[in-house]
Order: sequence, then C-alpha cells, then structure tokens
Amino acid sequence: MNEESDESRRLLKWVLLEGNRFVIAGGIAVGVAVLVYALTVANVITVGPKSNVRSLLSSGIASGLLTLVTVALSINQLLLSRVFGSPKEFSDRIDGTSDFRARVADAADKPMPENHPTDFLLKMMRALHERSEAFEEELDDAPEEVVDFADHILAYADSVIETIESDTRAGKSSTMDVMTSILGPEYAHGLSTIPHLQDRHGSDLSEQASDELERVLELLKGVAIFRQFLKTMAIQQDLARLSRLIAYSGIAAVVTTFVLSMVYGASSTAMLSASLLPPVISIGLGIIVVPLALLVSYILRVATISRYTVSAGSFVPPEEQFEN
Repeated sequence: MNEESDESRRLLKWVLLEGNRFVIAGGIAVGVAVLVYALTVANVITVGPKSNVRSLLSSGIASGLLTLVTVALSINQLLLSRVFGSPKEFSDRIDGTSDFRARVADAADKPMPENHPTDFLLKMMRALHERSEAFEEELDDAPEEVVDFADHILAYADSVIETIESDTRAGKSSTMDVMTSILGPEYAHGLSTIPHLQDRHGSDLSEQASDELERVLELLKGVAIFRQFLKTMAIQQDLARLSRLIAYSGIAAVVTTFVLSMVYGASSTAMLSASLLPPVISIGLGIIVVPLALLVSYILRVATISRYTVSAGSFVPPEEQFEN
C-alpha cells in the first residue's frame, strides 16, 4: 500500500513539476484524439455528414482558439511589465544582487563568482554543509536540542547537494530544475530554530560555535532569498516559452479547424467517406487541442511552484509542506 502511495506521489510530482511539458501536452492531445475516436466507434457520438461537427468547428472551437491567442497576448504583457524599467531601477537591482553575493560569500568564507544558478546553489549548499559541520565540531557537551539541529541542517544540505548533482548527471540544469531541488520548508525551520537556540542555549555555546551558528543562519537566509529569485526567473521563462508555443500551435490549430470545416461540403454531405471521417476528425481534434494542452501543462507547473514557494521567510503555511 505504501509503495503504491509512493508511486502515486512520484507520478504526481512528475506531472506537476519534473515532467517534460511537451510530453504532458502531447499526452493530453493524444488522449483527446483517442477518446473521441473510441466514442465514435462506440456510436456514443457521431461525426457523419449530418452531424453538427461543422458548426462546432466554425463557431465554438474557432472562438476558443481566439481566446487562447488573447491569453498569449496577456502573458506577454505581464512579462513586458517585468522587464521594463528606468536606469535607476536596473542599477538598484544590480546593487541588490551584488550585496546578496557579498553576504553569502562572507557567510561561506569564500568567494561566490558563479553565474549559473546550478553552480551558485551547489556552492552555497556545500558552504552550508561545511559551516554546519564546523558548528557541530564546536559542540562539546552541548544540549541535545542543539546537536539534533546541527544534524538536521547537515542532512538538509546533503540532500540538496545530492539532488543537484543527480540532476546534473541526468542533464537537468535549467532554472526550473534548480528551483525544484529546493522546494520544501527545511530552510524555514532552520531560520526559526536558530534564534530560539541562540536565546535558550546561547550561554552554553563557545564563541566559535556562536560564530559558526550565525554563519549558518546567514546561509539559510541566502537560500530563502535565492529561492524566491529563482522562482521569479523560472516562472518568467516558463510563461515566455508558453506564449511562444501557443502562438506556434495556434496557427496549426486554426489551419486544422479550417480544413476540417471544408471537409463538410454542406450540412448533409461530406468530402470524405463515412469510414474515414472518425479517424480524420479524431486526429484533427487532437491537433486543435494542442494549444490548450500546452497551456494546461505549463500552468500546472507554474501554479505548483507558486503554491509551494509562497513563504519567503520563517513562516511556512501548511499548504507549502511539499511531499517529496
């Protein structure tokens, strides 16, 4: 039972986050085509010359495709609103990025020159591991609560490092891949636990242990900030790609709608034999729903990322407890 539950969660995670969006969209389109053909063969629906397929294609489906084009334009307007700005705004962004790098480098006690998100996050998590390990080495006769926390942070850093390295070996290095490697509330638990430990056990820690704990806190803050920054970039990239794909597939869908409409010469006739209409109409409808399938596949991932990265600090809503 547990194995089935684990498989279900892995499948759900693949569909919502990790799966190739083209594969998911293609699965939806093929599923629609197969369903329509099966219903036609079973005589549940009819696509013969006297059916209302032509009116459906020329009115309902055509209007729906125009709506999808409007959606693509709206997405582009949203993206454009994010990329425009004054020189001062861009200067502030650059200064903010530089300050963030400097804070992380100071906490890690090493430079952070990496520009690729994967390399930067991997180096930051390795620094978190090193600082947590150094903190643990300074815990002579420390309370069990403090030791357990050090073990927890070490396990968290090791888990993220292993995920990133595994994804890199598998050829996964996109911004979205990096984003999914740090889903979960572990960093937030650390942000809220460290002040508690400092307040309750600060007098029991050596000066070196206190310094290392402060470095761990700064690195966890860095993870929180970097996660939100990655989310912004990943969602912008996904939406930009989605709007482009809707434009491409929308042209194919419109042409397919026009051709299928022409197959029905009049309300009571068709240019194809009755035996050919079911497969032709089924395949045609599969092509027509591709823009909608792409929209669904990408919005599923964007909505999931947004839901599980709502928190930017130590307050984590129950809905953000992502199950790996």
